[in-house]
Amino acid sequence: MPRGRGLAHLLGHGAAAVAQGDSPLPGLPGWLPIALLGIGLATGITQATVAALRAQRGAAEPDVLSGRLLGASWIAAFTALFLAIAGGGAYALAAVLEHRRLGRHAEGLRR
Repeated sequence: MPRGRGLAHLLGHGAAAVAQGDSPLPGLPGWLPIALLGIGLATGITQATVAALRAQRGAAEPDVLSGRLLGASWIAAFTALFLAIAGGGAYALAAVLEHRRLGRHAEGLRR
């Protein structure tokens, strides 16, 4: 997995670097870097999943459960990270902070 993911980043971000900048490579379509990165990451994820399933064949049930919970925690963490970066987390945080500010304001009015 690390080699596949590294190669995906090298090809995807490398193509983006070559396609942009002071002297971009002519004729390189703009969608190519993201496509290379996406295909590489999908390939790496598939390879890692296949390797994990093979490793679980002879493992004890508690070890398999531990591995599945670890995988689920990674998925949850990266989903939360995506939402935080994409702005969904920022809107939720702003709503919570605004709610607290309004609550403090209402308490001040009651006094």
